Amino acid sequence: SDLSNGEALVRNLASGGAAGASSLAFVYPLDLARTLLSTDKKSATGEKKYKGLGHVLKLTYADGGVRNLYKGFAISVGGIIPYRAVYFGGYDTLKRMFLGDDSGFFAKWFVAQTNTIIAQFITYPIDTVR
Repeated sequence: SDLSNGEALVRNLASGGAAGASSLAFVYPLDLARTLLSTDKKSATGEKKYKGLGHVLKLTYADGGVRNLYKGFAISVGGIIPYRAVYFGGYDTLKRMFLGDDSGFFAKWFVAQTNTIIAQFITYPIDTVR
């Protein structure tokens, strides 16, 4: 490619962040339902509020529509964009900079692990706040 490493990095980070945001838009209601199910406590009568995944989604939607299914989405997408930008975009950039066509398994594995650690290190404070 005729892009400099800096230009490639910016493009890779943008596409990685966009991939993370768009995928989260599809799966967020399921993540919210999982969270609600895991924090569902028994009432005084000994029954839980939710009977399962479908029941959570149905009650959440009934309580406030689609808007309610995406409650908390902004902070989640604010955390996923930088993480996925570094995770996906960083790997492509590091691969371009350090790996050749003849790179072996362990070189690729090392670059992938290094990138994963960097992505987690950079975005850990955002994930903690979320």
